[in-house]
Amino acid sequence: MLLSIEHSIPRIGLVIAGIAIAACSGTPPNTATVAPTVAPTVAPAAEASPVQAVSPNGTARFKQTTIVEGLERPWGMAWLPDGSMLISEKPGRLR
Repeated sequence: MLLSIEHSIPRIGLVIAGIAIAACSGTPPNTATVAPTVAPTVAPAAEASPVQAVSPNGTARFKQTTIVEGLERPWGMAWLPDGSMLISEKPGRLR
């Protein structure tokens, strides 16, 4: 007997819901208390200095380069084995 797609979708939904419920109703996690371990404290070296976030002259050392234009809400990137890149947009286009 061949089932139509209209009859199959609700059944598949019920199977997925049953699997999800079964996965959530497992055994509770072990609630045994464990004594906390104390990490050794190390005093900072006297000659330690704070890390600088920008270069000494006050400007960041980044160069902005436009690779592609005309994208509408870029959403994700994927690199291909040959080194090229696919960019997806929020509306659903892939470029």
